[in-house]
Amino acid sequence: MLWDPSKDKPIVDEIGKCCLKAIEVLEQKGWCKGSLMNVSGQVCVVGAIQLTACSLKEKDDALQLLYKTLGLVGTWNDAPERTKDEVTDKLREIAYAKRS
Repeated sequence: MLWDPSKDKPIVDEIGKCCLKAIEVLEQKGWCKGSLMNVSGQVCVVGAIQLTACSLKEKDDALQLLYKTLGLVGTWNDAPERTKDEVTDKLREIAYAKRS
């Protein structure tokens, strides 16, 4: 049997795609704390999801999943010890998580 490269690719659902797009937004615009978007155009994790090209339902689903995972998302994003890498890692973790 021949090797099937699509078999080794992680499966990403619509919520996952939205989270991956949010990472792209964070990489392009930069990350901030304390507001959805600061005066420099940097965004928090919620702002990044809101700026994706995902549908409104996908954005809502991604935000609800973040809330279930993290609790108060804004509080988590704004924690003094939080870093941009932690934010993008969490989005990536949620993107590739198996859901039923």
